Amino acid sequence: MQPARRGESSMTWAEKSFTFAKVTRLAITPFATMVCPLLVSLLATAEKVAARSGLSSAGARRRLMPILRQIVANYAQLGPAAPFTGPVRRGDVETMRWHLRALATTPHAKEAYLALAGAALQNLPARDRTGIRELLNQFSPRKTRRSGRRTGRASRQSTHQS
Repeated sequence: MQPARRGESSMTWAEKSFTFAKVTRLAITPFATMVCPLLVSLLATAEKVAARSGLSSAGARRRLMPILRQIVANYAQLGPAAPFTGPVRRGDVETMRWHLRALATTPHAKEAYLALAGAALQNLPARDRTGIRELLNQFSPRKTRRSGRRTGRASRQSTHQS
């Protein structure tokens, strides 16, 4: 790799070196963080949810790996829309409601689910966007502007269950 010139920045990622304009690096760094450590965080969160079903971490990984390999292969070959399946794509609000209720005792997993479903609505094909958006709003913790206290039925439920 050639040394970075004035106005450029270098970084090593996945054992490969890249040179970017410094402005570009501001966008590349969160990209790399989302792809690497935050993806691992999502997988660790999924393991915690699996543990609630009685699966060990090793058992959850053993079941997840074939699915993950296929999703990544499909994503690499076809882009993000083709491998995207599940209740958001189908617009299956009732299944998502059931998921969110099941995740009520695991607040960090519920928050991840809400954030990822919201990102899916922004970036991927989905049916019944309005219904899904309403559901996500119903289960999202909201704060009032003045008090900072959480409001909404889902917030009251999670407060009582903590």
